[in-house]
Amino acid sequence: MTKRFLVLVGVILSLMMASTPLVAAQSEPDVAKIGKAVSAADPADLIAALETPISARDLPEGFTKAEYVDISTAKGAASEDCMYDASSVSVEGAAGYVVTVDPEVVPYAYTCASINYLAFNEKDMSNDPLGDFKEGVESGLEESASEATPAGSTSTSDVTDITVAGEDAILITYTLEQDGAYVVVQTVAIPVGNVFVVALVSVGDAKEVDAKDVETLANDLTVSAIDYLGTVAESAQ
Repeated sequence: MTKRFLVLVGVILSLMMASTPLVAAQSEPDVAKIGKAVSAADPADLIAALETPISARDLPEGFTKAEYVDISTAKGAASEDCMYDASSVSVEGAAGYVVTVDPEVVPYAYTCASINYLAFNEKDMSNDPLGDFKEGVESGLEESASEATPAGSTSTSDVTDITVAGEDAILITYTLEQDGAYVVVQTVAIPVGNVFVVALVSVGDAKEVDAKDVETLANDLTVSAIDYLGTVAESAQ
């Protein structure tokens, strides 16, 4: 596993642990085809084009707006909740969107969501980037478990193999219960060509939160993110 992917994993874990306080079916994108277009595009041109965020009409039900955030700088990533800090990751470029959640569809007291794109040099990626990523996540969860849970609370974390649009992905689940408050963070990560797509949805409430509902939101947000990446990649060639 490369050092760069380990750093990527560490950043995602820190974002998950800091995130404290349904949806209509979508057509599935051809991830393999989109991946070829992504890899064929110049990474700098691709990231520059991704500075124009996905439109509201292309977001899945449950989300109403996306705004670009420069996640390549720590200051930029910290300017919004749930954003991925890519400032310490050795990537060719990165772009993210803070995504507004529709309270009429997702009726929780606290919500935040984001789409994040991280473009790597393919030479720095192994033949199994997702496997490397998963291994690093699991290792990081073990090392940080005691530090991540606030005193007087209970938490769980888990890494699960899933499929998104028929392709392998991973789902990172973090739950927290403290003083009658419940938080669920679901993060989906999938490589598309030389770009990792990372979608995160975090919700919190005074009532118990169904993690499956949040997983559905994160999955659908990931599908839309992949679709949009494909559109941008085609135009960037």
